[in-house]
Amino acid sequence: MSTAVFPEIRVSLDIGCRFHSVAVGLSDGNLLDEFEIPHTKQGFETFFKRIQQHELKHQLSVSIAMEGYNGYARPLRNTGSGLELCILLT
Repeated sequence: MSTAVFPEIRVSLDIGCRFHSVAVGLSDGNLLDEFEIPHTKQGFETFFKRIQQHELKHQLSVSIAMEGYNGYARPLRNTGSGLELCILLT
């Protein structure tokens, strides 16, 4: 069994009711960015813009993990970002 880690950008999104915390890192564990966005259309536009900047800079694919508790993730379903959204409920 291979334990190789493929290089990628990993984004963690902690969903809140008014603000969301974001951490962006590389699959090797290096932290690239941390920021908070408001739970608004402009906040999510900022989110996708900053993620795209990292994607272009590093030329790597992006994986986004997020908490989808209490339905706060619903605004991400129709963002028009071109990203496939998979919400995992734990």
